[in-house]
Amino acid sequence: MNMRLLRSCSVVWLSAMSAAACTPLSAIAPSATVPAAAIASATPESTLTAAPTAYPSSIPTATLSPLGEIQPIGDGYVYLGDPKKVALGFNLRAGGAIGSLRFRGVEFIDDADFGRYIQFSPYDADDRYLCDASACFVTWGWNPLQAGSADGVPAKVQEYRRWSDGVYIRAPGTEWGRRKGTSDVVYETWAWDRGGYFEVHTRMSHLGTDTHGLAGAESPAAYFGAAIPVEYGYTGLAPFTAAEIQQYDMVTGDMSENSNPSIFPSESWMAFGDKQGNGLILAVPPQPKLRGDWSMVFIRNAYPDSIGYLAPFAYLETTPSSVFDLTYYLIPGPISQGRAIVYSLIPHTTWTFDLNSAEGWTGIDTRTEPENGVLTASLSSATALTSMPGLDFDGAQSPVVDLTARTKGDGTELCLGFVTLAEWNFDAAKSTCARVEPGPFQRVHLDFSSNAAWMNGAVTQLQLTTRAPTVLQIDGITIAREFYGWEFNLPRDAGTWVGINQMLPLQTGNGTLSSTSTGDDPYMLSPRLGVDGTEFSRIEIRMRTQAGSDAQVFFVTDKDPGWDEAKSQHFVTVSDGSFHSYTIDMSAIPGWTGEILQLRLDPMVTRGNFVVDYIRVLRP
Repeated sequence: MNMRLLRSCSVVWLSAMSAAACTPLSAIAPSATVPAAAIASATPESTLTAAPTAYPSSIPTATLSPLGEIQPIGDGYVYLGDPKKVALGFNLRAGGAIGSLRFRGVEFIDDADFGRYIQFSPYDADDRYLCDASACFVTWGWNPLQAGSADGVPAKVQEYRRWSDGVYIRAPGTEWGRRKGTSDVVYETWAWDRGGYFEVHTRMSHLGTDTHGLAGAESPAAYFGAAIPVEYGYTGLAPFTAAEIQQYDMVTGDMSENSNPSIFPSESWMAFGDKQGNGLILAVPPQPKLRGDWSMVFIRNAYPDSIGYLAPFAYLETTPSSVFDLTYYLIPGPISQGRAIVYSLIPHTTWTFDLNSAEGWTGIDTRTEPENGVLTASLSSATALTSMPGLDFDGAQSPVVDLTARTKGDGTELCLGFVTLAEWNFDAAKSTCARVEPGPFQRVHLDFSSNAAWMNGAVTQLQLTTRAPTVLQIDGITIAREFYGWEFNLPRDAGTWVGINQMLPLQTGNGTLSSTSTGDDPYMLSPRLGVDGTEFSRIEIRMRTQAGSDAQVFFVTDKDPGWDEAKSQHFVTVSDGSFHSYTIDMSAIPGWTGEILQLRLDPMVTRGNFVVDYIRVLRP
């Protein structure tokens, strides 16, 4: 039986929003914290040997056009890298889908059938997905895969290109359901060997004239071989601080149990590995339509061997001519070293440098040298240290930046500049400065609360300079969060919330989120929130409604990931066509504790239009 049976559960959940639809195998809290020393490298007896660690100097950007020279379409696998050392394999007999990653002679990916590759897998909420012992995958709705079908019919590669460190492959999707044939989508894959890890970009283009209803899409679905059965990751409240890697126990005995437990990675990566901490990281940066909830499980009794399953989810309505792009990274080797690479790939706003990675900070006419948790760079007014792009945080939510730093020469003014999505030039108006001295590390406090460009924009990149030439040493940078939320006036807010039930697709524009309720039980889901419930316990919503007087907020936590009435709060609304602000105190609800993972908003209990100006989660 194919592992893909697990995925029908996700479709049921989207259509019914029932906590009983998918029973978690265990709580998503980690079962253990793994000491850093235990996963630093393989033991001498291990068959896995650490590969040289390569840290990116900047975020690679996919070029979305066919690259390289056209190649003959062969029969079987082609590889990026050296299959005897580290290589990523694409099966040209299976639509060019990724079915192999070899690391020092060990296979990390399961390709027992065409459903067990690493590939994008969308669904249609208006279709049925059933599987029983006599007719599995016969009643199986729209589900185009890159590799092939449940009948064992492979997808056909239309075009295969290569260049020095990459491949491009184009293939029409094949419906997973039995006897369904070629689908109405085309898949294109770009992949690069980045020297120690692989970048993959997948594009799905819908050629059909129909619409496939809003449903979860595995983005991607990833299947891991029996050689790496241990689940690793980080789901805590201190992301990108080099907090201890966690180990999980999300295990099932047999695929027929049809369970699909959820997990919310704080750093946008999870991994399967061996007991020595070697394995394969799947890292998926925040992107449009991605929700932040992943599925993860290890199946002991899968045929022909045990397999691990991991899938981040996007929620898509696939309309005529729609296109969906997905970028992800596959990082083999010691997981602790791979995590350091993740820190230079995934945008974030707290930097400790404790993994001895520059974490995406690069020098303009200066070298960056992270060592012993300290980033060192020679700076001046003409030589700068610049963060990775794509930070995209709301300046009003985070008005203060704190550095722990010192100089190795004379004291000088340290200046932090920024650019926003609206203003892409570094200039004096978008910066502030503070004094930094030699000697012990000191706190440098940079307050942007009076800077209109910062407070009214989406800050996307930072840059450090000094008034006088000096060697600057940085022990950490923190962008403090005053509150969390969604203002819906920034591009990154588009597609973050998803209308799940009885509402038209959500629209963003003019700084608002809007839709129309089509029944008496409309609700929508937030992306991953990840806040401490004891520190942030007040929700503020500004919206206008056309009808009704009752609304409700639900939540789930790391200890209790099921949606239920006990973890919710009603509030009274005024439906007079004007905006009103509503404050909901969650502190009195017993379940509002630990990490608050996600919110659900029921804006009304009747038909009508609604418009949301913002949703904020604040301190008491």
